[in-house]
Amino acid sequence: MAMKPFEYDSTPGDQDVVIYVRDIPHESTLGEFNGVRRIYAPPPRVFYDRILQKNHYEKVWVVGDPEIMNLGHPIVGYLMEKYNATKPKGSNALEDFQFISLAKNIILSPSTFVWWAAYFSSYRTTLHFPIMPLETMLPWCELLPGRPRVKYYDWFRSLEFDDIVQAREVCDGYLEGTLGDV
Repeated sequence: MAMKPFEYDSTPGDQDVVIYVRDIPHESTLGEFNGVRRIYAPPPRVFYDRILQKNHYEKVWVVGDPEIMNLGHPIVGYLMEKYNATKPKGSNALEDFQFISLAKNIILSPSTFVWWAAYFSSYRTTLHFPIMPLETMLPWCELLPGRPRVKYYDWFRSLEFDDIVQAREVCDGYLEGTLGDV
């Protein structure tokens, strides 16, 4: 049985991009969990800037947990002010999930929510996937999608890859400490 589509005032166009910002409320963006240093923040502004300045999308949409969707959040507010990012009219997680999956261009944060929305998107969708220099709260390197039209970004060292093998080596290199201490 197919899911009935939600009605939106507008949906992402073919030349638009949808950014999902995942943020975990913590006292610090760095922490330790089970004896491992972890990062609890979305990628920094430079990650989004590089993608948005390079691709010149017609419209920038931003989606995230309701409590961070305001100008006071350091990433969401920045995207809204600098790129005139717009929040979709969705009122719950299911509507946000469907909105993301309708996009032809998606910029991810480390999150299983957006990973699954991207998974259910069209095979022709371009995904912009951040490689995090520290371990996240989920096995992010294991979730690197091996499909066409994925761009992998090592924002910490300003590198971009189209090849999953190269991206996986860098991602694993951070986790194994072979790329130096962050």
